[in-house]
Amino acid sequence: MNQNKCFILAVLSLLAIFLLPGCSPDGFATPTPSEPWLTVTEIQQDYPAHADELVHMRGYGVTMMTAPLCPGYTGMDTRMVFIDEEEHSIVAVLPGDMWDAVRGDELREFQGYVRVFNGDIGCPGDVHTEAFPYFEVVMVE
Repeated sequence: MNQNKCFILAVLSLLAIFLLPGCSPDGFATPTPSEPWLTVTEIQQDYPAHADELVHMRGYGVTMMTAPLCPGYTGMDTRMVFIDEEEHSIVAVLPGDMWDAVRGDELREFQGYVRVFNGDIGCPGDVHTEAFPYFEVVMVE
């Protein structure tokens, strides 16, 4: 009788793992954006409305300017930008191992969070407070 109870508990545990909302069979969350598609222009027009929202964007990927930051630079590094399908850009952040998000010639689909930087930024002698949206890329399809 105890073996039957263990077996039933094991089966129910496996079912619970696979049937959890928002999870895929491999156990990792499958992001589902609340707004299917946005452009950089739409985000920049009303970024507070999209703050911390998971979104889809079509684009060419992320590129990085090679100019160095000034010594003593304060704030977010804005040299990395995402280029959308309309070829508009927004500051971007990538996880360290997401090299497949690097800019290419083909349109691709990207998922990520719209985040807002709000703080001091700039070089010594020219530091100012600024608020702007940025795109935190989490997935390339």
